[in-house]
Amino acid sequence: MSDPLTSNENKKDLESDKIESSNNNVLVQLSNKTLALLNQNKDNENDSSTHYESDNENDQSYWQHSILSNVFNTKGSSTSQPGHRRNTDPNKQPRRRRSRPKEYASGPSDDQLSAPYIEEHHPEKPDFLRQRRHSETPETDLISEEAGPSNQIKQQIEGEVKNTKHLFHSRVRKALAMARVNKMISSSDRRHLRDTGNLGVLTFPSPIIVPYLWARRDNKGHKAPFILFDALKLAITDSHKDENNYNVQTIFRIELEYGDVKWVIKRTGFDFVLLYFSLKQRTDLPFIPKIPSSLYRWFKSFFHSPQVRHELKRAAALERREQLENYLIKIIRTLNLHVSYELNEFLELSAISITKDMGWKGKEGYFENKVDRFYTPICSFRSSKWITEWVVVRDSYIAFSSHMSSLTPSDVFLLDKHFKCNKLTLQGFDRVLKLKLHDHVSIENSSRRIELKSDSRKLNELLESIEKVVQSSPWVKQHRFDSYAPIRENAKVKWYVDGKDYFFAISEAILAAKTEIYIEDWWLSPELYLRRPPSENEDFRLDRLLKRKAEEGVMIYIVVYKEVKYSLTLDSFHTKRSLQELHKNIKVQRHPDHGPEGTMFWAHHEKIVVVDCRIAFIGGLDLCFGRYDTHNHELADWYPDGVKRPTIWPGQDYSNPRIKDFQNVVDYATSLVDKSQAPRMAWHDISIGMVGQPARDVARHFVQRWNFIKDEKAYDKVKFPFLTPKGEYVSTRDESKFRGTCDVQLLRSSAYWSSGIKHENSIYNAYCHLIRTSKHFIYIENQFFITTTENDPKYVIKNRIGECIFERIKKAHENNEKFRIIVIIPLLPSFESDLNSSDAGTIRMVMHWQYMSICRGGKGILEKLSETGINPEKYITFYSLRGYDKVHHINNTSEDKSLKSKRSLLSLKTKREKKKQERTSEDNSIQLNEQNSRISLDKGQSLTESRQLDSESKSDNDKESHHRSEISFSDEKVDLIVPKHFTEEIYIHSKLMIVDDRYVIIGSANLNDRSQLGNRDSEIAIVIKDNKKVDIRMNGKPYQASKFAYTLRSTLFKEHLGLLETQDHSSITKSCLPPIKPDIIYDLTVEEEAPVTSIPDNPASYYPPKKPKHPTKEDLIVMDPLSNEFYDYWQSVARNNTETYRSVFRCVPDDNVMNWDQYKKFVPDPAKVPTGHVANSEATKEEVEEKLKNIRGHLVVFPAQFLSQENLFGSIIANAVTPFEIFT
Repeated sequence: MSDPLTSNENKKDLESDKIESSNNNVLVQLSNKTLALLNQNKDNENDSSTHYESDNENDQSYWQHSILSNVFNTKGSSTSQPGHRRNTDPNKQPRRRRSRPKEYASGPSDDQLSAPYIEEHHPEKPDFLRQRRHSETPETDLISEEAGPSNQIKQQIEGEVKNTKHLFHSRVRKALAMARVNKMISSSDRRHLRDTGNLGVLTFPSPIIVPYLWARRDNKGHKAPFILFDALKLAITDSHKDENNYNVQTIFRIELEYGDVKWVIKRTGFDFVLLYFSLKQRTDLPFIPKIPSSLYRWFKSFFHSPQVRHELKRAAALERREQLENYLIKIIRTLNLHVSYELNEFLELSAISITKDMGWKGKEGYFENKVDRFYTPICSFRSSKWITEWVVVRDSYIAFSSHMSSLTPSDVFLLDKHFKCNKLTLQGFDRVLKLKLHDHVSIENSSRRIELKSDSRKLNELLESIEKVVQSSPWVKQHRFDSYAPIRENAKVKWYVDGKDYFFAISEAILAAKTEIYIEDWWLSPELYLRRPPSENEDFRLDRLLKRKAEEGVMIYIVVYKEVKYSLTLDSFHTKRSLQELHKNIKVQRHPDHGPEGTMFWAHHEKIVVVDCRIAFIGGLDLCFGRYDTHNHELADWYPDGVKRPTIWPGQDYSNPRIKDFQNVVDYATSLVDKSQAPRMAWHDISIGMVGQPARDVARHFVQRWNFIKDEKAYDKVKFPFLTPKGEYVSTRDESKFRGTCDVQLLRSSAYWSSGIKHENSIYNAYCHLIRTSKHFIYIENQFFITTTENDPKYVIKNRIGECIFERIKKAHENNEKFRIIVIIPLLPSFESDLNSSDAGTIRMVMHWQYMSICRGGKGILEKLSETGINPEKYITFYSLRGYDKVHHINNTSEDKSLKSKRSLLSLKTKREKKKQERTSEDNSIQLNEQNSRISLDKGQSLTESRQLDSESKSDNDKESHHRSEISFSDEKVDLIVPKHFTEEIYIHSKLMIVDDRYVIIGSANLNDRSQLGNRDSEIAIVIKDNKKVDIRMNGKPYQASKFAYTLRSTLFKEHLGLLETQDHSSITKSCLPPIKPDIIYDLTVEEEAPVTSIPDNPASYYPPKKPKHPTKEDLIVMDPLSNEFYDYWQSVARNNTETYRSVFRCVPDDNVMNWDQYKKFVPDPAKVPTGHVANSEATKEEVEEKLKNIRGHLVVFPAQFLSQENLFGSIIANAVTPFEIFT
């Protein structure tokens, strides 16, 4: 259950308002958990009594602090020493102001709600990604005329190639042109980068040098940046006059390379002299080589006439470069085993500048800076005074560090579409005081503004690096749907249906982790088993798996939603405490705090797992209890005594929130419901895995969230470091293994309270655009369906997805187009309580708004269509899922039961294999031609008839799929005693939309205001278009669908219609593996990376086309979603299943129950018949099973007329104590 409002059984200590319904005498009250949200004066912190220091990250409610303690709290002053960013004395820490503006009160603007389409703005390809020879550096366009005329020719050729289209012939022309340029460059005066040392002849072996350098300190006690200078390469490749200083100085261009990191620095002759004298002043350093004699002659030349000086400099240019290069290499070799910050600053090398996969490296150095927050109360630990820090420019962020030797940054400034960089001009008295000794630059993103100052040349170099980023980085551009992330081409993604496959893939990815793991969840259960049965997979319990990786050195960062204690029973404190106690490498943060100035009603609802920033998973599944399931959706997990069958859902993992919600999850081994009497609530969900660039985009979102929470709650806690995103442009050798055929884009709902940024609702924009531009068919699976069909500012529901649906259907009707929408939503919200009980206020309010969106209140979609003269059933229909199962006892027999069970299972396995062989033979007989692909529908044969002909061969599989407990326990007949059949809804937790079998949206966002508006619950999703096509039929005509969308939809349709084979819990199939093979994940972590040399081509040329597989009968049944034959079959299955469940169980909701009187007559007496059991207690086993044989799959009709004559809203909120927005 993902909604942060549930009912609570314990009502003794809480107050609740009982209100009499206007339609009957039933007393209805809001659940106490809902009322708890409104009591802002109570302390809602759930960990104040604990003695664990690991959770004291400002968890105490900030309004409980004394006002005087803030008045007398003195702010720390900044220091001029670069090694100290701020005073660490806790008594002198500047305290943040806690006044948070309530942005969520205003909500999105009318323009945002209209969801205008926003196109993608593509950045220019960065120069350092263009093809070049191996000795070149990322800044070849800056080579002056001293390097020869080849630079001008290269720029001209590159300009011509840039203007051509990306066709095959243009690529050939570009390759030939670049070959000419490389040949011309190779014949110029440029030299290869030289090694500053020789790793093969080290004085001491590296196992000794590494700890030796780590233990060294300078005279101030600072560690040396962890850099092996023997691995450094450099070359002085160019020099030119400094026009900003009247051509007095010459600037030398120095190219450097350290591993896969390449960068360029610019130094003057004075910089070399300053380096020499600064090193000479150090008494702890060895003999420093003297400055080259040619450099002395260069200084003496200042006393000659300008003409003579110019000729001397020109004649000695190459000699001066070579000698300075040799001098610099001597300096490096001399100081190889010493701590020398002067040399590091000269080379712009720091501890965080050589991090793996950080991409392009720009300007580094010490700058003074101060921060101005757009939202003063948030992230305000950083002082607004001037402080000196080491600044690093990367391709997607700017990092600040207290010292160049710091291993973690003290702040990370992410570049986004709101990024601005301006050079400031001092005015008035400030300009007189500064005397132009310092220039000022301001950088700005969606959350803050930072001002930096330094000398003119240093600041200009910073601006030059930032300008390169602005031109080439996609993060500063406007993206489609107004998303934070760009469109990623040639991506590899994979869908997962239900929890079994998804959790297995997660376990495989975690096993392959080598550096870091990111996890964010609404709820996380450390005791969750990722593989089943648990008795055979003890090592794959989540906490044990994470501990194992932490012990291997993997850093694990986890963010969990911090619930309101009296509203939810998630116990995020238990999650944090139990995980952090496992190992120091596991870091857990909870967010948000709650209170008058905090976030009371909204939740972090994302479900994210990222491994090594290479593979990521998102979707609807939290790593928590109650989510694991197969597509069989079994409801029973109980066996009689003596039957040795492994338990699949242990303890509280066997869950039915409609009967008993989770409570006291610390006691996770205790079952809350009686397995022998009550069914579990099956869980249907969809997730997605991805590799490469999309995974890094997910990781960037997590990094932004983590840093925001760290800055807000745990700024001074060293154990919670700031994180940095991976580089946009990294090595392409291993990225080639990540190539796929999909164009994807990450989307999110995020705002000021959740990420400290400006409001973003790109998920909502994508939904609206795809619905408006749909051509044929839309399929929606979602936990909720709450939307409006009108633009009414006064209406409680704000999102206009319903309006987009209405307008699209109206357009199809006017144009006489064949168009259809299928929506699948849960039968009931998963809140504990009976519908007619006095504490059912929460569940009835959610039902009210959902029915208002569908068919009631004058704004429902079905009503609006009927008012327009359109038959709704022709265009849009709603469905749900339901299942049944049974438990039974068996008599004791003389034969050992475990032996019988084993014998029967072997017999069953043989039977399965035989059926599979028969089925394979039958499927192979289907011919791949257009007539047979339509199953001879032109001859009048219906899909229903075809299905009936195939029912016999499928009967065994269907029974096995629905009734795992029907497996006999011996070859002999087993006497059944009181078989208990029961039913329960299959809870649809998916967040999916498929459009025209070409576009797919998968994520954590529900179809309601909470998820879609952006300023409420935080969400993440992905939109996918697969460029690999498959031939299907749409409305009876040939149609090219995207493979990803079609395979996902067809699999879901087969599951709902009962056309899939049984899925075993312990089986390992292709569907449960990560998007890339585990061995590839392992290989990538140890593979030496190659430098970036080119842009990857379209992957279509790398993979030979595969022969299409023969479609099975099941494929043909679900192939054409617009055909009348399919739709008739789909509806017949749904109606037949609905009628059967009504006949056997009389379960609600039901269309025949329109008021409370009918409800009482229809529902069996709970004193005689337990909820969900067979309504007629006198019915025989044979009679019940004979009726249940008619059920196919899980599809049922959504009961739109249920309680239609009642006002579910009633007088529940007559006193207006609850904001409506909580339930929408």
